[in-house]
Amino acid sequence: MRPIPIRSEKGAVIGRVADGVFSKSVDGSIHMLHSPPAWAVDLVSIKAAVRAGAKEISIYDRETGVRYTSSIDNFREHHFVLNRGHSNQVALPLERWSVIDPRKPLQERLF
Repeated sequence: MRPIPIRSEKGAVIGRVADGVFSKSVDGSIHMLHSPPAWAVDLVSIKAAVRAGAKEISIYDRETGVRYTSSIDNFREHHFVLNRGHSNQVALPLERWSVIDPRKPLQERLF
């Protein structure tokens, strides 16, 4: 199955849904919320991703190589809503994401 492009409220492609995963690549130093620490997603795009069959969200930080994942159910349960001038967004605090950090030794990542 071909990936389904997901667009922001402004029409830009910001990610794709494939195999039930909404994947998005970002530059963490620019896109990560600092107060509180969280990843935010455009409300229009998350709704489109769910309609396209997404059951999970995966955010890849191009600067660090770290991947953050969350089920859609976890996102729904623990999100908060915000608009800081870049459209309506929903965000999930960092502590609610599963983190895969390739900079850490495999043994440390397992435990």
